[in-house]
Amino acid sequence: LMEYCEHGSLRDIMNEKQSGISEDQISIILFDLLNAIQHIHHEHKIIHRDIKASNLLLNSESKIKVTDFILTSRFEFPSLQPTDSLLYQTIGIVGTPYWMAPEVISSSQYSFPSDIWSIGITAVELSEGSPPYIEYTPSKAMINIVKNGFPGYRFPDKHSTEFKDFVSHCVQMDPSLRWTCSSLLEHPFIQRAKKMNRKKVLEELIQIEIPHLKADLNLLNNNKNHGLSQNSNPSFINQNQLIINSIVASSASSLQNSDNNNRP
Repeated sequence: LMEYCEHGSLRDIMNEKQSGISEDQISIILFDLLNAIQHIHHEHKIIHRDIKASNLLLNSESKIKVTDFILTSRFEFPSLQPTDSLLYQTIGIVGTPYWMAPEVISSSQYSFPSDIWSIGITAVELSEGSPPYIEYTPSKAMINIVKNGFPGYRFPDKHSTEFKDFVSHCVQMDPSLRWTCSSLLEHPFIQRAKKMNRKKVLEELIQIEIPHLKADLNLLNNNKNHGLSQNSNPSFINQNQLIINSIVASSASSLQNSDNNNRP
């Protein structure tokens, strides 16, 4: 169970904006996303397998929450190999087609680098408003991803050199050539997030009202005023999009610090 993120998903926000978001905003979002995915890769040996803007939620503290762990794959018997080792492998076509790595679509064995591909595609989605191949049906898009990989940008002049370089390290056809989360966190495009005031940079996104979420929040407040608890009405919890039976990866660095401090 996670808290209600009243500002919705980044997909909701872009739909209301009718456009992508700025590179400064993307830098902060990806900083949080990479920290979260690094945590589940290293600490839990989990592949998310469905990273995209609609699974990134924004809360009122200007933090990004990663959600929807229904499609995850966990390595139950991890070896002593490092997390980026390709000895961790799974199979199965799982995910949302436009964000899926080539090796996932082709039913090959795949591992943590498949999430890195999805992070790169999500970066493009956040900037351009949609992922590559969105103009195709899912099946045709999957064929093109396997055959051609990342097709490039719709608006190449829009993107900075740093942004393009970051994406290039995510969307290598050979999974072994993709950077790990820890390497990507050191990339100049991500490092710039540390120099910015996140609340100021993300303020524009927080101020965008999502109609269906506003209606849900009003219903939540009305029920609270009438003395109804969330536990007394299970359908109400679903209606307000509280996610049950999910594992939520918080990208806050304090989570990782406390995790390390609690180790014997």
